[in-house]
Formats: sequence, C-alpha cells, structure tokens
Amino acid sequence: MVAPVTAHVRLGPGPAPRRAMTLLELMLVLALLVAIGAMAMPAFQVPFEYHRLRQGGELVRVEWNKARIKAMKTGQTLMFRYTPAAGAYQVLPYFTQQDWLEADAAHSPSSTLARTNPQLQTATQAADAAAQAERQLPEGVVFVSGEVEADTRSLQIEPTASNISNGSGPPPVLFYPDGTTSDARLVLTNQYQRLFIVVSVRSLTGLVRVSPLVSSDELPSVP
Repeated sequence: MVAPVTAHVRLGPGPAPRRAMTLLELMLVLALLVAIGAMAMPAFQVPFEYHRLRQGGELVRVEWNKARIKAMKTGQTLMFRYTPAAGAYQVLPYFTQQDWLEADAAHSPSSTLARTNPQLQTATQAADAAAQAERQLPEGVVFVSGEVEADTRSLQIEPTASNISNGSGPPPVLFYPDGTTSDARLVLTNQYQRLFIVVSVRSLTGLVRVSPLVSSDELPSVP
C-alpha cells in the first residue's frame, strides 16, 4: 500500500515567515546604543558649554550698560563687584560716610518719609534690596581675572566704606554719574578652561566690548 503524499501549497505572494529577535539580542543592541551615545555626548556637550560662556560675556556687558545708564539717571556712583574663581557678582551704589548718615536719618522712625508713607518706604527698600542682590553667571562660567585701572576719583573712594569693603577681593568697576567709568577688563572661562572670553570697558566713552572666544595664548593680544 502506497502512503499518500501531502503537498503544502503557498497561496498568494504573502511574506516569508521571519525569526523574532531574542531578549539577548535586544539587550546587546541597547548596550551598543548606550555606548555610542556615551562616546558622542562630549561632542554635543562642549558646544553648549561654550554657548554658556558667550552668554556670560553678554550678561556682563548688559549689566555694565545698565549700571552706567542708572548712574547717569540717579546721579549715584555704582559699583560692579565680582568674585574671582566663581560666578557671583553684584551691582551696588557707593555711599560716602555723609551719605550713610543721611540715609540713616531718612530711614529712622521719626523721619518724614517713615511717618507720612511707610508703605512707600518699605517698597523702596525692597526694590533696592532686589537690585543689589548677589547674582550668578550662567552655570559653569566663572571670573578668571580682572584688571581695573585706578583713577583720581576711585582713589578717593574709601576701601573701608561699609558697602565697598570686600576683604581681599579685587577692586570694583565704577560707573560715575557723568557717564564715565573705570578702565576695566574681566576674563571669563568655564570648567574646561580651554577657551576664554574678555569683557572690557573704556573709561571715557563707557563703551563695552565682548571678545570672541580665545585661547590662553591669544589672551594677551585681546585689548
């Protein structure tokens, strides 16, 4: 007796069956993607860090321009103070000893302002405190060094005055009511310390310039 022959016939042009990926193969693919991403991350991160460095230079430029304009509007000398090897800075008014005595008298409980409009006095004090609060450069950006040339007026500003004393810190950049400033040059960098940016201001014109990113060898040639 001859056994029957069974024939398997494919109907239509359907796709051939494919073998599914195993769990081990999926894990190997994921591990490969993670490794490639880890190697490529610095190539994407460095441009972002240098972008923050440029932002830091522009931030200082804006703060200096605002301080100069405010000094001319208010008739009050302003100071830009910064912390080397950190990103902290402040913009503060400079007060002489006579200014401090007059301010104490104006803010005493018996002063006319305190008696007639205490809410206005409180709002003014809050606005002054906010304007003088310590601020920060973009994350990772720090002040490397600074040069501030002394002039006749800056030498007359007592370094022991209550709001200018900064321990052994660098001299502040000054902005005067007549629109002139200190001759100053600040250098900023980030955690890589490969490139730097220079922010400078001219005393007579108050013109602020921000350099392009430069190497340590190019720093001396930046005006």
